[in-house]
Amino acid sequence: MTCQFPFFISTMKHKFIEYLTFEKRFSVHSIKAYETDIDQYFKFISDTFHEEIENATHFQVRSWVVHLKEKALNHKTIHRKVSSISSLYKYLLRNKIVTSNPASKLKLPKIEKRLPQYFKNADLEGLINFNFSTINDFSTYRDHLIVVLFFATGIRRSELINLETKNYQTVQIKVLGKRNKERIIPIPKETSLIIEQYISIMRNQDFSEISEFLFVSDKGKKMNDKYVYNVVTKYFNSVKTLSKKSPHVLRHTFATQMLNNGADLNSIKELLGHSSLAATQVYTHNPIEKIKNIYKSSHPRSNI
Repeated sequence: MTCQFPFFISTMKHKFIEYLTFEKRFSVHSIKAYETDIDQYFKFISDTFHEEIENATHFQVRSWVVHLKEKALNHKTIHRKVSSISSLYKYLLRNKIVTSNPASKLKLPKIEKRLPQYFKNADLEGLINFNFSTINDFSTYRDHLIVVLFFATGIRRSELINLETKNYQTVQIKVLGKRNKERIIPIPKETSLIIEQYISIMRNQDFSEISEFLFVSDKGKKMNDKYVYNVVTKYFNSVKTLSKKSPHVLRHTFATQMLNNGADLNSIKELLGHSSLAATQVYTHNPIEKIKNIYKSSHPRSNI
């Protein structure tokens, strides 16, 4: 639930959120995270120090970070929350509401580097090779296609949900990514044929109105986040080797498979819609067996 704060603070927050939404063009997920972080920070400063956030000091912000650590939040979450508050203060600085950023120069806990989880070939075998010709109902066809398209393209969940039928062209789709940046992703011919059949099935459904979105609910409405998440986890519940089975794991799988089969990082970066190569380099986690094989086939003295 959104916290209730004095009018001036609420106005500052509202204007900052508008700035993130309309000028920075952050995603809905990012906006929600910022709002949550800001509300929690405002409440802590108010309850603990009886202070307004425009008057908060470096010591008080640091106390909030200690409070987050005591709640046993992981380091990545703490970094994100501090980044949210620092961005807020930078905005307030530019608008001359504050004279300094008390969240700057904080010493934050080091983020543990975790390799992205991904499905290995053995896990995927038989799980995504659906026989679409045997499927007779719209819902099952749609759910199968969601899984197939995630694996075939590596797109984000929000990108899939916002796909419109006009974004699909033969053997490619146009995706609207973060910051409204468009990119074209090629898709296999087989997947293209499945999409065409799906669109035909969808248009024959007895919906009360026609939606422009590619993936719609059983009532013909735009698909929502939770449903898409549940579709993916349902199909991969039998995979016991992974603790996470979200749509993002299929994105990681797409990138890892591309890299392991010879794609260069720049190409993967463009396909994933990353703004910098640094975000893509996390996928250079070649399995040790592959590294050993490369060494054996490449080093002149590997067999001695």
